[in-house]
Amino acid sequence: MALAAKVAAQPPISVAMTKLTVNRLAHALDDLASHMDLDQFALASLTDDHKEGVAAFLGRRKPRFRGR
Repeated sequence: MALAAKVAAQPPISVAMTKLTVNRLAHALDDLASHMDLDQFALASLTDDHKEGVAAFLGRRKPRFRGR
């Protein structure tokens, strides 16, 4: 409660900016992982294996992945 009282006595805009910075830093790896996930999905969708997977699904057959 003492810490909360000290923070409450500070300028509200500075406290808000500090809180935003702390929260962003606390979740920085989440943001990075989210961007990496999108990048990896985009790259994977360009592979021959992706095309094979889609074709196999639509053709109702087992895919034959080749690592390309």
